[in-house]
Amino acid sequence: MKFLLNEELFERAVVNLLNNTIRHNPDGCQVYINLYKENKKTILEIGDSGSGVSSEILQRLNQRSFTESKSVGKHGLGLKIVKKVVEFHRWKVRFYNGEDVGFVCRMEIK
Repeated sequence: MKFLLNEELFERAVVNLLNNTIRHNPDGCQVYINLYKENKKTILEIGDSGSGVSSEILQRLNQRSFTESKSVGKHGLGLKIVKKVVEFHRWKVRFYNGEDVGFVCRMEIK
C-alpha cells in the first residue's frame, strides 16, 4: 500500500489518539492499529479495549462542525487535531465504540 502523507501531522494525530487512550483508561487497556484494504479503499483503524465514550459524545465527534465547536468534555482538543489532520489530507474519519468495549478511530485514506 502506498499513500502520501505529511509525516509530522500524521504522527501528531496518532500520538493524540494514544494519549487519549492512556488518559481515559487509567487502569490500562489494549491498543490496536489495523491497516487494510476494503473495497479499493485503504483503512487505518486505531482503537482500544477501554471504556469507550457515550453516544452523545460520539454524535458530536462525528459532526462536521466538531472542529469549530467547543470541546466535548474531556474529549476535546486532541480529537479536534486528529480531525484537522484527516481534513488536511482529504481523508475521511469516523469515531465509534467497538463491538464489545473500547473506542475506535477509523480513517479512510485516499
